[in-house]
Amino acid sequence: MTDGVTRETGTTSGGWPHELDTEYECLGELGRGGMAVVYRARERALGRDVAIKVVRPRFHSDSESVARLAREARTVAQLEHPNIVALHAVKQLNNGLALIMQLVPGMTLKAALARGPLSAGEAELVLRDIARALAYAHRCGVVHRDVKPENIFLDEI
Repeated sequence: MTDGVTRETGTTSGGWPHELDTEYECLGELGRGGMAVVYRARERALGRDVAIKVVRPRFHSDSESVARLAREARTVAQLEHPNIVALHAVKQLNNGLALIMQLVPGMTLKAALARGPLSAGEAELVLRDIARALAYAHRCGVVHRDVKPENIFLDEI
């Protein structure tokens, strides 16, 4: 679940929170949206690559917002489904909040569609997986609220 983040390759633009440096090595910026900047990073202890979403301060500037984000994170962390990005941890930063998530290889549905239309079979597979993920989330009491092509990651077509 990416909340409006557009995936793009590149390097950090000065926004990487260096207080994460002891646990993670920043490998570059994956994308940015209105709510957050997402980085690719390597977890030093386990050697695995993760996505780190650094939430912009205006989305957690008061105790009510922080409590809401914490509740949402706890709920999302309980979701275990092959078509939902796993949330590994939440880190409180000096000037922000970071969500440590599973790194999904591949591209967004938006990027795939920019290359050309999907075949009927590909579209059927993608839509089936989206429907399964949303149905599971809804059964768990989670409503995504921001389903759009740039928030859907395809690991293969």
